[in-house]
Amino acid sequence: MRVRFTLVSLTALLPLAFGCGRGHETARQRAQRAREQDQKKPIPVRVAAQAQNQRLRLRLERFLVEQHPPFHPTGLNLPLPEALARLAAAKLDLVLVTGQPSPALRRALERLRPRARVLAGGAEPIALLTQVTNRSGRLDEAALTRILQGHVTRWKDVQGDALPLVAYVAHADIARQLRHRFLHDRPLSPVIRRVADVATALESARRTPGSLAFVPLSRWPTPSRSPKGLKLVALAKDRGDVGAMATDGQAIAQGRYRLWLPVVLFVRRGRDRPAKQLDHVLSGLKHTGLAAALGLPERPGPFPAAWLHGWRLDAR
Repeated sequence: MRVRFTLVSLTALLPLAFGCGRGHETARQRAQRAREQDQKKPIPVRVAAQAQNQRLRLRLERFLVEQHPPFHPTGLNLPLPEALARLAAAKLDLVLVTGQPSPALRRALERLRPRARVLAGGAEPIALLTQVTNRSGRLDEAALTRILQGHVTRWKDVQGDALPLVAYVAHADIARQLRHRFLHDRPLSPVIRRVADVATALESARRTPGSLAFVPLSRWPTPSRSPKGLKLVALAKDRGDVGAMATDGQAIAQGRYRLWLPVVLFVRRGRDRPAKQLDHVLSGLKHTGLAAALGLPERPGPFPAAWLHGWRLDAR
């Protein structure tokens, strides 16, 4: 009886033992499935840019939505100082900036650097536009420098039509880039007319025979075609060069068209999921991949010093 009782007791315990094992494994599987499902959920990410760069910001957000797992971006148009302050306070995850940094921004960058990475996004072409009645269709860089210095006020002085030359610049990032690229950071001539926004610059250029407006492609009303009543002006390196248009992405990538705004991304550093995943996705992209995501040509390889000036980009 004693042996029989023992066998029955062990037999009774076996289902309980194996049942507990199956229950434990099921709980572990459920936890694993929950983790996998959580990894597939859209990642909230807060993105900001200045109002004039809204179209670039929307392209960046579209790119983030297409990632795996997808991001769920919330976009804002903010003045740059406010955007960077929010990034430093971990209230933003990503800020898109164009142009060269001002001295004040460079100082802010030094304070921000431990909290954010700085990545190159691409080259935003700045188009030269003139009224369609102007028969002039080409400028070389030396002539453009003289225009920005205020030494040229008529197109015939740069081998063009017998028309007054009236130049319009809208935003501070464009003016700063022109100063950096052509004037060694010296001020633009007072004869260069500063206007409130791109719409004003385009309308002023449309109404002025002999106008010359500086407008980035992404800020055109319709980026795929020239604004109504205006035409593109080719920019050449020197008098012997045929020149290229701002719409020629290959010319920008090869350094043959050298009038562009650098596009830079500030990516928040952190150990939370949005920061880690953003850093993983954006840092893993080649320059060409990120530029393509923004609808921009590749950054100009032949001019790394000009490209990197002032930004101290992080390596990828």
